Amino acid sequence: MSGKSLRKTVLLGLMAAAAVGAAGCSPADPLNWLIASGDAAEQVRQLTVLVMVLGALVFVAVEGLLIYALLRFRRPAPADQLPPQVHGHTRLEVAWTMVPVLILVVIAVPTVRTVFALATPPDANPLRVEVIGHQWWWEFRYPDIVPGKTITTANELRIPVGRTVLASVTSADVIHSFWVPRLTGTIDVIPGKQVNRVWFNAWEPGEYYGWCKEFCGTQHAQMRFRVVAMPPAEFDRWVQARLTPPAVPASGQARQGYELFGQLGCSACHTIDGTPYQGKVGPNLTNIGERSTVGAGLLPNDPDGQNLARWIKDPQALKPGVKMPTLGLSDAQVGAIVAYLKSLK
Repeated sequence: MSGKSLRKTVLLGLMAAAAVGAAGCSPADPLNWLIASGDAAEQVRQLTVLVMVLGALVFVAVEGLLIYALLRFRRPAPADQLPPQVHGHTRLEVAWTMVPVLILVVIAVPTVRTVFALATPPDANPLRVEVIGHQWWWEFRYPDIVPGKTITTANELRIPVGRTVLASVTSADVIHSFWVPRLTGTIDVIPGKQVNRVWFNAWEPGEYYGWCKEFCGTQHAQMRFRVVAMPPAEFDRWVQARLTPPAVPASGQARQGYELFGQLGCSACHTIDGTPYQGKVGPNLTNIGERSTVGAGLLPNDPDGQNLARWIKDPQALKPGVKMPTLGLSDAQVGAIVAYLKSLK
């Protein structure tokens, strides 16, 4: 291959690599951590970009020297001729020792600073949230949101814009990992007495996507959640609404669904505040009517309840391996339960 052809091949390869990298940086991608929406995420972004830039510079320098050597010295030499040796070249050996040391120092200083910054929430009075990972859904508790009152919800964490949130994370079964790319880095979710903590906030109202980032079984990819950042006044109204149990339907299809919920055994696993239904195995369904997804981010919670009906009818077909069984309910029974659950807002 001629020198000109080699240069073209290298250039095309670099362009292809850049195109592939750029394709993974879409602003619309909820996993794009390069677009930070909170203080913790911004610190993670700045540190990661620094490491990536330094790594790219090192890569370009090393590969540039390698390509230069290939082109400059590509002609074969006689078999008995050795190239110039650099052993004992003090300046050169000091240089290639000190340059990596300096690069590591440049990386280490901001890394240590970021680790300590993320270890302690900047707010002395953060909103405290307990996060419990389950196969394959998320439980969120707001302990003592007002004195003596705790709010429990699932798969959708609501927070006020601008306020620091301190999440204490643990697992009910296996190791998971809590990650909201645009708000914070990852933290391991470990079963037993180990409780890890992570803080974050949101600069603007909106929905931020979260995932489990540690393989935890067959439905790991479907263990999702949303963080809903709300204006503080709206969040306060939501808290007050959640502290008031939903009214039990007096009549109609929703009333029938309320009764079926107890008769068919749904209440053995699920809690609905203000009712005799206090199961602890599955998600708390008290406000399921206002949630944006069904099945831990699996399906949109559409207004007419079609996806909720699909989930109740045959959860194993949609998310094989979940603890919720397929009960063989009739369409009429499913419709009544959906009417009741959609009323829980």
